[in-house]
Amino acid sequence: MLTAIREKTQGIIAIFILGLLIIPFALWGIGSYFEGGLGNIVAKVNGTEISRRAFEDQMRRYRQRAPKLIESKAGRRIILDSIIKEQLQVSSAQDMGFVISEDQIRNKIFSSFQTRGGFDPRRYQQYLSNVAGQSAYGFETAQRQRGAVEQLRGGLQHSAIVTRLEVNDILKLQGQQRSFDYVAISLNSYLGRKKFDDAAARKYYDENLKQFMSPEQVKIEYVVLSIAGLAKQAQPTDKETRAYYLENKKGYATPEKRKLSHILIKSPPGASSKQDRAARAKAKSVLQKARSGANFAMLAKKYSDDPGSKVRGGDVGYIKRGQMVKEFEAVAYQLKPGRVSGLVKTAFGYHILKMTDYKPGKQLRYAEVRDRIRNEIALERADKRFGKLYSDFNNYVYEQADSLKPVATSLGLKIHKTDWITRRGGAGLLANPDVIKAAFDKSMIEEKRNSDTLELGSDKLVSLHVVAHRPQKPKPFAEVKGFIKTLLERKHAQSLAVVAGEKMLQAAKSGKPLAVLAKQSSNKYKQNNTLKQSDIRGMNLLLRGMARAVFRAGRPKPGKSIFGGVEIKNLGYIVYSLNKVVDGPVAKGKADRRAAIIRATLQQRRGLGYYQDYTRGLKDAAKIKVYEKLL
Repeated sequence: MLTAIREKTQGIIAIFILGLLIIPFALWGIGSYFEGGLGNIVAKVNGTEISRRAFEDQMRRYRQRAPKLIESKAGRRIILDSIIKEQLQVSSAQDMGFVISEDQIRNKIFSSFQTRGGFDPRRYQQYLSNVAGQSAYGFETAQRQRGAVEQLRGGLQHSAIVTRLEVNDILKLQGQQRSFDYVAISLNSYLGRKKFDDAAARKYYDENLKQFMSPEQVKIEYVVLSIAGLAKQAQPTDKETRAYYLENKKGYATPEKRKLSHILIKSPPGASSKQDRAARAKAKSVLQKARSGANFAMLAKKYSDDPGSKVRGGDVGYIKRGQMVKEFEAVAYQLKPGRVSGLVKTAFGYHILKMTDYKPGKQLRYAEVRDRIRNEIALERADKRFGKLYSDFNNYVYEQADSLKPVATSLGLKIHKTDWITRRGGAGLLANPDVIKAAFDKSMIEEKRNSDTLELGSDKLVSLHVVAHRPQKPKPFAEVKGFIKTLLERKHAQSLAVVAGEKMLQAAKSGKPLAVLAKQSSNKYKQNNTLKQSDIRGMNLLLRGMARAVFRAGRPKPGKSIFGGVEIKNLGYIVYSLNKVVDGPVAKGKADRRAAIIRATLQQRRGLGYYQDYTRGLKDAAKIKVYEKLL
């Protein structure tokens, strides 16, 4: 279908079709073409509207992660429900007073987008454009809302109560030891008692054909455009590296660090003159207390309007240049350790600063940073080239979709080839589920075209082309005949082992000693075994199945035993006698590390349950109107 469209769009027919499309767009706008006159709102939650644009933005995010979800109306409803849930959580967190301060948002962004030890605004903008698909305001608002929800989630999780009795019960189970005897009846003892001919094998093959299918396979070619690949082609000379160091010498020094505390008295841009004068007067009063020797941390906790640092006694941590607003930074870099500043006016209000620690910077020698500079120059060149080639890559793989040669030749990329692969994938790029999904895409195989560009992170583009395809088909009977005969023999032997085991179990329950029964049946008797839950993981399949059965059994009365049996698929049958159960030791006070881990795990799981119940309650209590026709 897409191939046919591409062919038609290259001729006069395309111009005619486009002309027909332009007319309704010009008269009524593209929006009406999709909206059908039903408006631009997909849902309302407690009177707050969810716009079509917000819904489509979320759809775009799911297109990469779960493309099949957006294909059905039920899937699109799941996506809308995720937006509704998020909106209810954000509103609830805000109503309860959970907030993320400007300092916290700024510090998170500054620490996430670093180059040479400093904030890199270019990297931040690239992330917003290429990955997040948001403006800085939109991204920071989303981070602020997400942070408030996390505070709410954390509050509920930490509110979960875990009793000492519950912790001790788990410790008892974790350290519990079980003593038992057992007899293993292996199916190998019954092999060869019945032979199966070709007719029996053929009958099983015909009735269970799905078990003998060869998997669907493809061979693919693919091209990769990545910053890492481009960097290998953009290595600088030593002369260029040294010149770069001399030009940017200041950037290759460990920066001085200043640890600050502050007190903020709010006076935002919208404040009236009267409000501003009141805020300034309050700030002057607090400043006077600080300079008179009052404890700065206690003053911050009492008076500061910055919720993020207030709880820490005004501590904002170590700052670097470019991290704070210029008025704040100008004063911060003039302060001496232990000194308190005058009033500092910013868009947030009036600040009082105190430097609590200082660490001077150090210039790094060229030899110390040569390799780092070489990589930085190469990556910087590659990053710029990647940005220029980004659109070219997309255009080539789409517009010349019959082959990867045009994109490879034009952009200087290598065409990689694979051997036959299945849906299980492989190593490297073939371990990526998006790549495997594209490789086995039905339309790609049938139309013999390039895949759409796959964005594997923010720095790698991939397109692939299926060059050969083997559909799933039954393996020839002759190829699997021997395997089927062996399989039938083992199944028969397993059934005989189970019959013998169940007979032995009934005899043991009737009072006959397990050791005697084992000797009579020529099976080995294993006596006085002791086992803990933690021992099970390292056992072979036969013993693991038995151990799990032993731990599922009840607790025997003193001097008595509990008999049980368990079939171990494809291996045989085990009869056991559980003789004694000893619980593990309980906690030895508050300092017991085992108890602390269990308590934290239980609290986290229980708290998560509280949060999920709380979220469901929000949805049940909310007034939600969904415009189904727009999904």
